[in-house]
Amino acid sequence: MRSLLRGALIVVTGCASNGDGSGESSEDGSSDASVTSATSASTTSPSTTTETGTSASVTSEASSSGADSSSGGASSADSGSTTDGGELPDGLAASWITYLGGGQFEHARDLAHDGAGRVLVTGGGASTDLATTAGVLQPNRDPGPPAPGVDPFDAFVFAYDEAGGIAWGTYLGGPQYDRAYAVEVDATGVYVAGRAGAGFPVTAGAAQTSFAGGQEAPFYGEQDGFVCKLSLDASAIVWCTYFGTSDPSIVRDIAVDSTGAVYLASGRSTGSYPAAIDDAFVNAPLGGSDAVLAKLSSDGSTVLWARYLGGSADDSNQNSVRVDANDNPYILLTTTSGDAQTSPGAYDSSYGGNGDLYVFAAAPNDGGLRWATHLGASGNESTETHEFAVDAAGNCYVAAATSSMDFPTTVGAFDTSFNGGNNDAFAAKISADGTTLLGSTFIGGNGSDRPEGVAVGADGSVYFTGTTTSTDFPVTADAYQGALVVRDAVVVRVAPEFDSLLYASYLGGGMEEYGRGATVDDEGRLWIGGETHSDDLPLLDAAQTQAGGNTDAWVAGFVPAP
Repeated sequence: MRSLLRGALIVVTGCASNGDGSGESSEDGSSDASVTSATSASTTSPSTTTETGTSASVTSEASSSGADSSSGGASSADSGSTTDGGELPDGLAASWITYLGGGQFEHARDLAHDGAGRVLVTGGGASTDLATTAGVLQPNRDPGPPAPGVDPFDAFVFAYDEAGGIAWGTYLGGPQYDRAYAVEVDATGVYVAGRAGAGFPVTAGAAQTSFAGGQEAPFYGEQDGFVCKLSLDASAIVWCTYFGTSDPSIVRDIAVDSTGAVYLASGRSTGSYPAAIDDAFVNAPLGGSDAVLAKLSSDGSTVLWARYLGGSADDSNQNSVRVDANDNPYILLTTTSGDAQTSPGAYDSSYGGNGDLYVFAAAPNDGGLRWATHLGASGNESTETHEFAVDAAGNCYVAAATSSMDFPTTVGAFDTSFNGGNNDAFAAKISADGTTLLGSTFIGGNGSDRPEGVAVGADGSVYFTGTTTSTDFPVTADAYQGALVVRDAVVVRVAPEFDSLLYASYLGGGMEEYGRGATVDDEGRLWIGGETHSDDLPLLDAAQTQAGGNTDAWVAGFVPAP
């Protein structure tokens, strides 16, 4: 049974699947949000009570054309507290929505806020005419030329102020194909990570200054991962390093602890790291393709430790990493390994089949196991990136896609049954010790639904963005956009008890949209972003009012509203 209330915000976003389960966008930005077709099953996962419920249809009162400026406010949120100590309003209101793009192709892949109303957006693009600002480290895209067959592409980082204006913007790249997937910020700098080709601006003394990469697709060319730290105003690179072997694995996510150490999520299938990095691994490769979790020193010069994760079969490199208030790191990945290590008393110690999600909680000093658990059922559960959040206490939140009709839900959940299509979105909460599923619900409709970009508020509300093709996605009455256009991004806030949606809305134009990243602050301001193929996105107080190319990034801010 579904229950919809105003005020909870969940953003659902989508990403392409290449048929190999990678979830990586194609060169032109198109994506397929589907996962393996749903499999009927009647089993339930351990350590949770599962209900068989029916989903009620939802009648939306919202306008399908989007809100006007009267629904505006400040930018969006990450937590659930308010400055005056009162409770956060249940609803959300759009504050600003803008394009970010030039004459060719751009997409946004991650966002991070600085705690003072400014949001950072990163991604990649081919355009040479982005609206970069004076004084930044790289105002122009690297002219190349790239290697034969490689598309010239640079990462970008833009900062928006509370009103949605551009504070600064810069390219970051070399002559090959470079794209950012992750951004973080602290009091000392801006951290960016992703994929890069030869000639990327790594710095002397970095952990890996030599390029080793392999080729995944011709338009990418040879690729390694990278992690860079920029100054707070993006005027300089503080340090920058490659991370990779001769395979095409990249860095998909990063998290920064209170000391400035950087945890990175990557993968490995073949090849060797440079000796100093290889020596930092606490275990040997496990077989097939492995996930990798590594800890970089705050100056980027040293890999302090690294760990292969998964089992003897293939494990994804579309992984997410987070840290809690005590600097403990956690990583989320997809595994097809029945022998992935779990801990005594784990919520789920058995592999469900067809691809499970897997959460590993590591010790910050050496990467040792604190706890690990599966999360899945008889169908397919898969990761893209940024589908993971951790609260201050160490509770883990996952919002991802499932094709499992028997995916575990909890008593009283908003929606306890699979809704149709190739896959449903779900949101779930695992206890800080990895033993209990504290909350879990389906969120979806008659099409394909996929989250990408998850954040947790201070009150425990779960926010995420993604993509949907469902005409009956459960939007709330106060939605910014109440009806599906084609394939739209979504914005959702799930109640802390997982029993209702406080807010849910479509966001899209006449073509396709994907949500890729989300971040929320302690004032309840939410920011989301992704990619659009539409020239009629329902904008609001936009810094860029016109679509630039065949695919643009988009960025939106939401504020709490009664």
